[in-house]
Amino acid sequence: MMLEIHPTNAMCVYRCQMCIWCGGQNQMAPITDFYGAERLLTVDKWCEILEEAKGLGTQQIIFSGGGETLLSQTKVKPVLDRANSIGFETMIYTNGRTLCDADPALLDSILGSTWLRISLHAATPEIYSRLINRPLGANDLESVLDGVRKIVSFKKRIGKKLKVGIGVVLQKFNYTEAANIARLCSDLEIDFLDMRVDCIGVTKKLSEYQYEQMLGSLRELRTSVETGQSKFSVSFADDLLIAMDKWKKMELTQPKRCLIPVVRPAIDPFGIVGSCDSIGEPYTRSKSPREYVLGQVSDGRSFTDIMRSAAGKEFGIRCKFCMPGQISLNALLEKLVDDFRIGIEPANQPFCFTTD
Repeated sequence: MMLEIHPTNAMCVYRCQMCIWCGGQNQMAPITDFYGAERLLTVDKWCEILEEAKGLGTQQIIFSGGGETLLSQTKVKPVLDRANSIGFETMIYTNGRTLCDADPALLDSILGSTWLRISLHAATPEIYSRLINRPLGANDLESVLDGVRKIVSFKKRIGKKLKVGIGVVLQKFNYTEAANIARLCSDLEIDFLDMRVDCIGVTKKLSEYQYEQMLGSLRELRTSVETGQSKFSVSFADDLLIAMDKWKKMELTQPKRCLIPVVRPAIDPFGIVGSCDSIGEPYTRSKSPREYVLGQVSDGRSFTDIMRSAAGKEFGIRCKFCMPGQISLNALLEKLVDDFRIGIEPANQPFCFTTD
């Protein structure tokens, strides 16, 4: 269905508290020191992978991870252009730091994509600087906001389809920032806001009091959206929704197997194919069972071969870094697969599936 790719040079100028690329700063040395810069995939190899993914029926390509997505502009632009030209829906995750002075040609490529999500975990300069571990005097937040304004202005003037949004991971340093971020979203005229908490434990956990304070502000935010006071849409991670609605007595059937590898795998800058976006990050991959590393793209083994091999395996639920959304998706997919085995077609399920 979708493939996450990291066509970068495995670098970022930030060292974010919640980043699973470096494990919340636990991984201090450059990633290329471990894998070797000479093993980074080339633009031609990335474009070859895109063609293979198209042949496998993939519909969406997510540009993310591997450091900062838009830092290596000469690499990401031709790959993004190829993905757009062969008919993929393209989605871009970025910290937004390079948008303000990005090459106009790259901005044009971004405007031809489906959506752009900027990780913006605070609306207050002091908190933002603390989260990304950069000096306050670097004016990083203002640079990001200038870049968002620039892309939104271009989008409106040219009339492009691109949806622009903000993604937030709430944790100990920024759990009081929800209302400030919501106001910022209105000021920036963005299309959507994604909210979640650090669900895999990279950062320090909130106290019970802090967590309840955060939930209260999120409920207020949801109400403002539902009553039409906010023009942008908001999505909350599944675990947040359960907590916000106080669903403490729900009976949840835990899935028995992981089906994410053939639905949303990820490829890191060195061609390592992980079963999901979490396994696509070196820190979480190094602490997960080896079975979730599906293979490595090289001259001797294609992405297609790796995925066909993975499709013939059954993966257990053994990874401690499983995201709430992946847990829910696994449960849904498991039901669909089990129903299919007894003759119920996906098109006959009460979901938005087609027979295409």
